[in-house]
Amino acid sequence: MGLTYQMKMKIPFDMADMNGHIKLPDVILLSLQVSGMQSIELGVSDKDMLEQHNLVWIITDYDIDVKRLPRFAEEITIETEALTYNRLFCYRRFTIFDEAGQAIIQMMATFVLMDRDSRKVRPVDPEIVAPY
Repeated sequence: MGLTYQMKMKIPFDMADMNGHIKLPDVILLSLQVSGMQSIELGVSDKDMLEQHNLVWIITDYDIDVKRLPRFAEEITIETEALTYNRLFCYRRFTIFDEAGQAIIQMMATFVLMDRDSRKVRPVDPEIVAPY
């Protein structure tokens, strides 16, 4: 288990459908922004990964459990944690809480590292994931 990281945000109008609920692709987008902010704070941003190692993170799988979708202008908290990794895969949990602190969305994501030039999956170097 790794470090947890949280961010609060309000659902903007442009991410809501005609019923006022956030669209599922936007849930994923916001979640990835939160994990990106954690990476920046830990000094291992996507830009650093590309410049120093010529690697990019690729999401290969999502498992999403939705109790309810957040609505326009609702303040949510997105929490993420890098759980574990093996030779090729890294696993990250995301939980979205409503204003009352209830978990309304649970998501597990599987990531791999890909070499930008060769487009081949690269093994996970423990040095890269150590900050998490």
